Amino acid sequence: MSKNLEVQLYRELQTELAYAGKIISAMLQEMAPEQKRRSHAAIDAAGVPCEGMTRAHERRDVLDRASAIAAAESFGRTVPPAGWKLVPIEPTDNMVIDGFESVPDRFVHGDNYPDEYDNMSGCRQAAFRAKRCYAAMLAAAPAPAETGSKA
Repeated sequence: MSKNLEVQLYRELQTELAYAGKIISAMLQEMAPEQKRRSHAAIDAAGVPCEGMTRAHERRDVLDRASAIAAAESFGRTVPPAGWKLVPIEPTDNMVIDGFESVPDRFVHGDNYPDEYDNMSGCRQAAFRAKRCYAAMLAAAPAPAETGSKA
């Protein structure tokens, strides 16, 4: 099997496992407690080993391992694995600007200011700012073919 096909299969498996998790979660939301107990008993009787009825932790572990394998297989290629993005080692000017402009500020963001931010603890505010900055910088990162310029 070619490496490209293997990487494609990893990506498809990741997608299907993620969908399975969402389906299971949605179904559990709709089930009555007695239905959940009967389902859990049937799963146990079938000999399915797991910490919980949904195997969420086991599924997450497989997805993480598949991502790591796909990343290793894709090393040196311009197509990153699903959920990943190639970015320059040094951020571009646009990445830096978008990153610092993502910090919540009533003056800058006006109606788009996240009201929940003011009610967060200092640590939660710091994590919120870091996640917004990271997302903004990733969004501003140039595609690999564009990396010749700094802006």
